[in-house]
Amino acid sequence: MLNNLSKERIALIGFGLAVFSAIGLLIAAFGYRLELWIHKPAFVIIQWMAYAGGLAALVSLVGAVMTRENMGERSFQLAVIGLIAGALVVYLPYNYKAQKKGNPRLSDITTDTVSPPNFVAAAEARKSDKRSKLSTKYGGAKFAKLQKKGYPDIKTVTFATSPDKVFDVALDLVKDRGWEMHASNKKEGHIEAMPTTFWFGFRDDMVIRVKGDGNSAKFDMRSASRCCKNDWGTNARRIRSFVDDLKKRIK
Repeated sequence: MLNNLSKERIALIGFGLAVFSAIGLLIAAFGYRLELWIHKPAFVIIQWMAYAGGLAALVSLVGAVMTRENMGERSFQLAVIGLIAGALVVYLPYNYKAQKKGNPRLSDITTDTVSPPNFVAAAEARKSDKRSKLSTKYGGAKFAKLQKKGYPDIKTVTFATSPDKVFDVALDLVKDRGWEMHASNKKEGHIEAMPTTFWFGFRDDMVIRVKGDGNSAKFDMRSASRCCKNDWGTNARRIRSFVDDLKKRIK
C-alpha cells in the first residue's frame, strides 16, 4: 500500500503536468502572436501539450482518488485542479480539430461566389505581412462548389432600405467589433477591415460591398484567411454573425 507521502506526490505530479501543459498552450499562441514562429510549429506544440494534458488529467484523477479521504488537504485540492486543468488543455485542441473535420477545407468565404467582392487595400496589406501565405484572388468554381455544400445558407442579403443606411450600419458594426480598418468608401459601398482571432491572433481580411438604389440594397461580404488553407469554419461563422447583427439593426 502507498503511504500518504506517496499519494501526495502523485497528486502533485498530476498538478505539475497540468501546469506544464497549460503553459505550453500559452507559449504556442503567444509565440505565434510575437512572430517567433509560423502556425505549423504552433500546432505541433499544441498537439504535444494535448498529450501532456491528457496524462495530467489521468495522473490527477488517480491522485484525487488516493487522497479523497482528506478532501480538506492541499494534495487533494491540487489533484482536482490538475484534473480540471488537464481536461481543459485536452478539450481546446480537440474542439478545434472537431471544427476542422466538420467544415469544408476552405479559407475564403463569400456571400457571392459568382462575383465576389474584391480585396484592394487588403491585397496591399498582405504584401508587408510575412505570415501572409495566401493570395486574395478567389478560388473560383472549386471554392464555390465546396462552399455551397458546406455553407448553403451564406448568400447575398437584400434589404428593403437605402444602400446608404445599410452601409452606415455595417460600418458601425465593423467598428464595434474592433476590426482594424483598411478602407471605407461610402460612395462605392466598399469597406475593408482586418479581423483578428482571439486565441492565436490570426489575421484575416474582410470586405463588404453594398449596392442598390434608394429603395433596396444588396449586401455582400467576404472573409478570407491570410495564412491557413483551412480556416476551421472561422470565416463562415464571422459572416453569419455579422449578417445576423446587421439584420437586427436594420428593421
